[in-house]
Amino acid sequence: MVLVCDGVFTPATCALLHTVAMARSSSFERGNSLLFTRSEPKNIMEAAIDSFLDETDDESCFVEYWARQEWKNIEAHVDIDEERARFKRPFRHPKRAHVCYLAVGRRVRAPTCVWERTPLDDFPFGALTSVPAVAGRVLRFDGSLQHAVPYPTQIWLHSNAAAPVCDAPEELVRSVLLFNTWDKPPLGRSYAPSDERFDLSPTRVGLRCVPREDWSLASISSHAAPEDGTMTLTLLGDAQRRGRAEKVLPLRVSRTALAKALEEASVATRLEPPPVDAQIRQATRLEPRPSKRTVVNAQATAAAAAAAPFTAAAPFTAAAPFTRGWEAPPSFQRTACLTAGMDVLRSRSEVQSPSSEIRWVEGRDVVGVTPLLSPMLTKRILDAVQADDFVHVWVTDRHKLHPTTDVEVVQVPWLEVEMGTVLRAQLLPAFARLFGVDEQQLFLRDQFVVRYSARPGQQAGLGWHYDESCFSYVIALNDVSNFKGGGTLFGHAEHPISVPPP
Repeated sequence: MVLVCDGVFTPATCALLHTVAMARSSSFERGNSLLFTRSEPKNIMEAAIDSFLDETDDESCFVEYWARQEWKNIEAHVDIDEERARFKRPFRHPKRAHVCYLAVGRRVRAPTCVWERTPLDDFPFGALTSVPAVAGRVLRFDGSLQHAVPYPTQIWLHSNAAAPVCDAPEELVRSVLLFNTWDKPPLGRSYAPSDERFDLSPTRVGLRCVPREDWSLASISSHAAPEDGTMTLTLLGDAQRRGRAEKVLPLRVSRTALAKALEEASVATRLEPPPVDAQIRQATRLEPRPSKRTVVNAQATAAAAAAAPFTAAAPFTAAAPFTRGWEAPPSFQRTACLTAGMDVLRSRSEVQSPSSEIRWVEGRDVVGVTPLLSPMLTKRILDAVQADDFVHVWVTDRHKLHPTTDVEVVQVPWLEVEMGTVLRAQLLPAFARLFGVDEQQLFLRDQFVVRYSARPGQQAGLGWHYDESCFSYVIALNDVSNFKGGGTLFGHAEHPISVPPP
């Protein structure tokens, strides 16, 4: 599934391709890629790619390609036909994906990491192969595999990992030419515009790779070290693109072995995965799991206080949040709440699921309120999402059974940072203390801002439902004096809880 070849392009060819890639960087901005037909390469970059595919006997008819000169964090993802994915499922993947390393700075430790599939269709993170960036090397793998690049190098193991600092910018260069092969062309991709500096002509022949017999097949060191912790992997795109609700996924790994593999300068490393069983399916699937749930309603009531204790509001019977009907002036639009859910990951073979592990909290107070967000932050969030120039798209199809009008927090970078701070400093310690779970095993499943409106024909409430997570929190953003009714009603309570923001 993963092939690593060294010496595919000479240093001189790599240097020229790097120069061309920089000159054409505007063609690859904002994730754009170009397309060419195998029988008709138009420029020296396409000719170089075509020569590699000729040497490997690749019979694909079309090639999608792009370049990147910056070492940056590339979240885990699979390559797909992006345009087609907007209106049709299932996703269509390229036949093969390739990374050609053109220029690599001396201080760069930026491997491409590729995960093999597992027996579970909805859990595609099996064995991990970490391939260091080496100039002249080409990495080839199945186009349907998850892959990522960490920045800083240890970011998956340490969220506060420091980025490398260097006075010489060339020491941090990571220039790559990426290309995917397709039997049918991906939609919406254009052919390279004509550029006399790089176009092929009778007087300019294309660049070619080294003959295949002169390549060296890079060895891949294999390790089966016992898992001793988790890595935190961020996934690319929205829930639809990711194919799962979770934006951040904790994976059981040998932290020691992974840390060493990520820092390796040239030798590729394959890390064997821990056992995967059917319980992982319960932790990762998108479909709701009807069962007895525990829900914590953590509405903001005053200025933020570090790890403030929850005040009990109702004893446990069964928890089913419900937004009651409410009244407001016809022109009033209520951004009801910022809400999220978290799950618990114990080990690869023991994942806490609401149907089996939550019962032991019976008798505890599991619905409560606590001071959380400062008035300044609450106002900033509300002003941002209600502004006329709010550029993020409100969607209504992220939740199948009980859809809401919402926008994922991850789509608003500054809000994701702010809520990440609140999560680590206050919510995670509180949940761990209340429910007797290890704070390190809690991970964020979904987090979004919900909008309700009193205008005719718009969503003014939400019916009875169970959340998909083990624990949930809800933060009110509007002042309750702006409307009547509303709040969150639990199945065992007589009246809804509606706590004003500070």
